[in-house]
Amino acid sequence: MKKTRIVIDLNANVESISATITVKDKIALADIAFFNNTGKSITDIKFRAVGYNAFNEKVLIDGKESFSFTVQDIFVEPYREAGSIQRELPDNNIRKLKLYEDQIRYSDGSISTYAGADNHTYDVTEYDDTDSATVESLAEIYGIQFVYVPEIFEEGWLCGCGSFNRQMDGICPCCGNRKEELLQLRNRNFVADVINKREEAKEKKKKNDQRRSFIKGLIAVFALCAIVGCGFLVYHLIDVNNRKHYDSVTEMQMDLIGTWKSESLASYSTNLYYVIGNDYVERIINSANSEPSIRRYDEIQWYPDKGYISIAGNDDKNSLVVAKDNSIHLDRSDGKAKFIRSSDNAYKNRSENTSKKTTTNYTYTRTTATPVPYESGEKVLEISNVKLTSNTSYMIIEGTVTNNGDLTYDYVKVKGMFLDDTGTVVDTDWTYAVGGEHLRPGESSTFSMSTKKSPKIFKARVELLDYEVSK
Repeated sequence: MKKTRIVIDLNANVESISATITVKDKIALADIAFFNNTGKSITDIKFRAVGYNAFNEKVLIDGKESFSFTVQDIFVEPYREAGSIQRELPDNNIRKLKLYEDQIRYSDGSISTYAGADNHTYDVTEYDDTDSATVESLAEIYGIQFVYVPEIFEEGWLCGCGSFNRQMDGICPCCGNRKEELLQLRNRNFVADVINKREEAKEKKKKNDQRRSFIKGLIAVFALCAIVGCGFLVYHLIDVNNRKHYDSVTEMQMDLIGTWKSESLASYSTNLYYVIGNDYVERIINSANSEPSIRRYDEIQWYPDKGYISIAGNDDKNSLVVAKDNSIHLDRSDGKAKFIRSSDNAYKNRSENTSKKTTTNYTYTRTTATPVPYESGEKVLEISNVKLTSNTSYMIIEGTVTNNGDLTYDYVKVKGMFLDDTGTVVDTDWTYAVGGEHLRPGESSTFSMSTKKSPKIFKARVELLDYEVSK
């Protein structure tokens, strides 16, 4: 720790006023930032401004060295930072801008006028690099990054987060910590005791969590074994009871030979068929704009008493099962992958000139067709470099999304979760990591999300929420 001296303007309603100048298309723009140090939301603010050119000479506006610079139609919540509010400057020669508080309009309609500087100088104790372990431990306990040792003065009290508060403020409006508790941190022995108790509690919690995880694991293993065993038995009984049974192979063939169309897997442009013959079964995927893809099974077995046709081996794990409602099902008769009898021509897009035959499979392709690439954004949009930071008011999640695929993506939406030390979600936020500007293959884009500071938040997680494939 080190001694330092700070100056506090007790009349200031906004702090940390800054302006960064950029020139775009020969137009000078100011990116304005400030901190709302009041308990009300700001909707408009008027500054007294002084502009300078590249040679640090004052730029006169209407013949005057200072001018009124108004920022309207904003909304800055109490004790929150307003960042990157961009406005055009009255003279394009301005390269540096100094801003001073003048008037503020609040969301309740009231207006405050700056009464002039009422500066007070205070000697305070500041944490430095030698106190990193203490600062880290205090951040875990109080949820803020400590800058100063809390202190009380005649005009007010200084919070560890750096906010100077009125004497009547029992809670710091900036970070939400109690005045009474913070002022105890002036005692080094008290700080050491708080940190030791915190470490002991963490160690105890860690052991309890390990013990609970072990017990939960054992319970889960036993429960899974019981569920799998009972489930298999019940499923098998239900499956067999749902099947249609025949007295002979001939009776079964007479009932099933023909074309069967998928009822559950069909889309507007693609259909799935099974064509059943006396000694073969063909699986056909028929698309509107391409040749059908056909797989032929020549080694089939009929099991009339069990109600299924084996299409790959002498069991019903790779089979067509006949249900009592005169439909057939792939592998089982529980209503999944359902096929119904159809009069469709399953081979309607077949081109005999482009067919190829192998021993057990017939595959038909069009040599001139160019397949449309398909990929899953969930698999190729990688989220990385996720970190949790904080300032005097916010907890901030930052990260990067990278396109590892072959397609271009737009409107990539990510969700950030602010977690406590057990992994429970305390708060969430979302943002577009990429808008309509395209994220092409191999490109990356950064993102950030924030929430109000909380002593409960210790870590963060980010997941992909939504995206669009660029047309």
